[in-house]
Amino acid sequence: MIAKMFGKLVSFIALVLKPFIYVFIALLCITLLLLWISAIIAIIFGQPYSEFFFGDHNILSISLYGLGFIILSVPLLTTGFALWSIVNTRSLQTVRLKKKLGWVWLTAVIVFVSLLSLSIREFTTTSQNSMTSNLNDLPEVIEINFNRYSSNDEIFKMDTGEFLLTGDKFIGKNVDCEFYPTTQTPNVQKIKYAKGRTSVAAETRASAFDYDLEVSDGRWTIPQYFEIDRGDQWRAQKVQLNFHLPIGQKVKVKKAERYYLKNVEFNDCKEQNEHYLFEMTSNGLKCLLAI
Repeated sequence: MIAKMFGKLVSFIALVLKPFIYVFIALLCITLLLLWISAIIAIIFGQPYSEFFFGDHNILSISLYGLGFIILSVPLLTTGFALWSIVNTRSLQTVRLKKKLGWVWLTAVIVFVSLLSLSIREFTTTSQNSMTSNLNDLPEVIEINFNRYSSNDEIFKMDTGEFLLTGDKFIGKNVDCEFYPTTQTPNVQKIKYAKGRTSVAAETRASAFDYDLEVSDGRWTIPQYFEIDRGDQWRAQKVQLNFHLPIGQKVKVKKAERYYLKNVEFNDCKEQNEHYLFEMTSNGLKCLLAI
């Protein structure tokens, strides 16, 4: 008796909500269609950039794309079939199909995690390539300009903060600058970092990309980017610049570029003509003009 009443109640609710359920199913179908279109666009336009992450392993990148699509789309399909079974209670085939989709989704998740773990292994070891250059004949005041990558020619751009994909280029943006006092010969230490599955692979990638400073007539130009060739893979490449300057050396930096100085306090600095003026002390760079 109670079971019959509950069944009638469910049927009544399904009848009342039937139009809304159909609308929701239609929205799920539209979402699934957009997901299909997005996946196709991602494969067409994203495949050339996958070389920077997977190298020549195109099968691995396509497999991750496909599995990711399955993982996202199966819950939408399952939800749609569940709603369809509510308004069509005689549809037993829908119940069987939901179970099969569940197994497909679980298999896709397991394979996706397994393939992703293979990619993560490429980031397990860190190595570096270091070079130190002397800084001779320093002027009284060094003017430092930080050069950021800019180009308006490319249609496609994706900026993650750590790297930039634009046109057919992969631009790394992880460049840090630190300043320290020294009583020895002034110098700059350039350290290039990279990761890899082995220390040999990481060291090879650290040596593979180029990074150069421009030092002339008391003006230093420090690029805040480096380019990774298409034949090389992105493995968290990074550049660390350590400037060792004599005590008393003055440094001038534009106000808009002060955030590139990683180990310098400038909260109490007083700007002078859109610049901040620092002096090297035994404790590092300090504001010459303070508020």
